[in-house]
Amino acid sequence: MQFMQGLTLGLGGLIAGCLAGLSGMGGGLLLVPMMVGLGLTPVQAVGTSTFAKLMISASGSWQNWRMGNLDFRRVATLGLPALLSAQLGAYLANKLPSFLFFSTFGGLLLANIYLIDVRRRVQQLKQATESQQQTRLLIFWRAIAGTAAGLLAGLF
Repeated sequence: MQFMQGLTLGLGGLIAGCLAGLSGMGGGLLLVPMMVGLGLTPVQAVGTSTFAKLMISASGSWQNWRMGNLDFRRVATLGLPALLSAQLGAYLANKLPSFLFFSTFGGLLLANIYLIDVRRRVQQLKQATESQQQTRLLIFWRAIAGTAAGLLAGLF
């Protein structure tokens, strides 16, 4: 690896870590396009970014756990379906043609913009009094979100 590529990857990792710490996103959003621009194949860029996200997520989770902001029930509800569906996403990433992979990745980035508004609405719903029925419904949708997140994480 050339010096400039290494420097670019290091700076990209630093920026992605800061973005992840501030907003919870940044790895795939920044690192994958940067690595593809440096000559890696899309699947190599996704694999490298995924491993980097593992380290970023572990660091952020540890800090949130220390501050008392980690809810293990939500982690299980989101994480277990994501763990399973990520395998399917990784398999599909190897099967998609590059143009379709990048088009879908761009669509996912646009969907993130929309999901920011959805998050705001969910927080407003959470502030309202939750009944037992609403609690079950939220658990169901968290499991669906975890499944989708795992599939997309494996894919992108």
